[in-house]
Amino acid sequence: MNISHEQKLRILTELIRIAGADGQHRDEEYDLLHRITELLDVEPMDMEALFTKPSETDLPKDEVHRISLFFHLVTMVLADGEISYDEIVLLRELTLKLGFRPQALDEVIKRLDDWVKFGIPEAEFIQIFQVHHN
Repeated sequence: MNISHEQKLRILTELIRIAGADGQHRDEEYDLLHRITELLDVEPMDMEALFTKPSETDLPKDEVHRISLFFHLVTMVLADGEISYDEIVLLRELTLKLGFRPQALDEVIKRLDDWVKFGIPEAEFIQIFQVHHN
């Protein structure tokens, strides 16, 4: 990913927030967090530090990175097999911060039950954003 280290830490901060939105960090969420940390080429200790000192760097600006972040946020919501109200509320907040239309999130929410069982089809996910393009 061609973004700064600080932006990578901000992405991880948001993933930590969404993972803990229901009041707990489950093993599945923690495992996913570690996989994304590796994908972002961030040291595990840097990610661990975010639990106590979250990053306040701006979110990525370009659309590809914002959609990628949103995909990972939705993946984190689904990681433990349960979708909580608090996760959806935070996802809605982050959708607006990322500059996406609420209708895109509404479409994603409609599909969450299927996605928790079968995974997120990337082409379908991207199509949602194409339909609701800003």
